[in-house]
Amino acid sequence: MVSNESEIQQVFTDIGEFMEENRESVLENIPLTNSDDLSYTHEDVDFFIPSSESEEEKRLESFDMLQCSLLQTDSIVKLGSEISDDSVLEQDKYELNGRGSYSNQSAQTKTVEPVLTISNALLESIREIVKAELYLEKSAYESKIQAGVECEICKADPIIGVIYHCQVCDYFLCQACEDNVDHSHPLIKIKFTANKTKPRASSSLVIEPLKKPIIQPQQESRKITYLPIDVDYSGAMFKRPTGKQLKKLIADLKLRGFTNTHKCMSALAKSKYDIKCSAEILLKGK
Repeated sequence: MVSNESEIQQVFTDIGEFMEENRESVLENIPLTNSDDLSYTHEDVDFFIPSSESEEEKRLESFDMLQCSLLQTDSIVKLGSEISDDSVLEQDKYELNGRGSYSNQSAQTKTVEPVLTISNALLESIREIVKAELYLEKSAYESKIQAGVECEICKADPIIGVIYHCQVCDYFLCQACEDNVDHSHPLIKIKFTANKTKPRASSSLVIEPLKKPIIQPQQESRKITYLPIDVDYSGAMFKRPTGKQLKKLIADLKLRGFTNTHKCMSALAKSKYDIKCSAEILLKGK
């Protein structure tokens, strides 16, 4: 490890001489990534060549900054960012020979900034989301234009946005005129809203009544009473009449003189809803 300024100066001098002698071979052996924007310039190769003590101090400061950038690049790699294999930090290390100077394979350090990559599937999904959002904005704007409707007050044609319609006077108002005009009749608010769940959905008409309270009908409490009927549960009775048919059968029995509704329904159930058999059962019951 170099411990004093003279040895540091000697190391930088040896590296500078080697760079001057082997500039072309060094440039040819530098592995570059597939990025067209990346280039290894003349200044990058001469990074370690000192010319004076002041410049040497600047180079040392630059070297410290380079180490910080290397650590930062390494932390990015550890965090799991998607980095191209061709743009990973590469560093060749060579040891000193016995005479205290570098051999022909001098030390060189090349730092390549990592390139973050995004998959085509992710780009396509982002593209579809942007298209859908743009379509919603466009459809929402187009839905506000109500063609063929003229405002009675300001004569705006077409009315853009919400329409107010008076069914008594049979005329239309825009939003601004409706706010400034006091109308005695109930107004109908008409607006078009685009369905946001589907990008290609058409507009749907929405009509809202204004200035008129909505009265909910009250639920009437009804008491339902069931008359006891003797029903045959043996399975022989396979068909039952409807409510209207049952009322007609009971009316026929009442015309025959049987006025007791309970007995009529019981006789109909026993006779499997046969009118003649029911009459005979009622006669025997008397």
